[in-house]
Amino acid sequence: MNCLVKIRQIYEAFTTSEKKIADIIIKTPENAVGLTTNELAKYSETSPASVVRFAKKIGYSSYGEMKIELARNIEAETRPEIGTLLQSDDSLEIISKKIVNNIKLTLEDTLELIDFTNINQAVEKIKEADTVYLFGVGASSIVAQDLQQKLVRINKKCIFYMDYHLGLAGSLHIRPDDAVIAFSYKGNTKEVNEAVQQAKANGATCIGVTECLMNPLHPLVDILITLPKTEQEVRIGAVLSRYTQLMIVDILFTGVAKENLDATQEYLVRTRQLIDTLKKKPGY
Repeated sequence: MNCLVKIRQIYEAFTTSEKKIADIIIKTPENAVGLTTNELAKYSETSPASVVRFAKKIGYSSYGEMKIELARNIEAETRPEIGTLLQSDDSLEIISKKIVNNIKLTLEDTLELIDFTNINQAVEKIKEADTVYLFGVGASSIVAQDLQQKLVRINKKCIFYMDYHLGLAGSLHIRPDDAVIAFSYKGNTKEVNEAVQQAKANGATCIGVTECLMNPLHPLVDILITLPKTEQEVRIGAVLSRYTQLMIVDILFTGVAKENLDATQEYLVRTRQLIDTLKKKPGY
């Protein structure tokens, strides 16, 4: 997992001294990577022992190992979002190449960040659930619809409400043997969080797909699937974050679908055949 992402993800769990060390690394990673244990301790007003403990707390055997990983992450961390890459005199060909390159790098970051223990737990809960309820607003609703279409085709009962007020009302009827998946990049969409809270109160297992930085959705869910920070506050649209969420959708879906490939194949063939009958009727 990306060193900087690790630090941000568990920042709230750090002690006061650890937060001082984390602040320096997060704010100036290019400078931090060149500091010795003693130098980082001096600049953070802590101690060399605190620096060593900090490195071990985020999963490294030593401060040196942490610095090596930090150096690898700096280039990806400082990569600008698509909107800031665009220039007014760019041709569509250049823009297309920039978009493709950023999507590729972002998906690699997403894969690096994934906790497959959580992914496997989410897949099992989806398979066991009587009904899967999906929640998402705006760009995240497109992602939720994509998963709904996939699950319905393999005979998994799945509900998603385009009208988020109707979705909130529907959350009242979620049962303990159901599963909820909430898509919210920033994790602060009130309509989604309220629905998750209600589902949790009803006893359902709640899964959150959201940014790795601490946000209001994190403490509400039972299983957290985190996404890398990709979007700025002011942006041309949800570009990279949409791709990261769709990647998670595809991973979850294939995890569910592979359980019984023969049955999955049969469901897919039958749904395809049913849709194809429409094309044979007059007027289509």
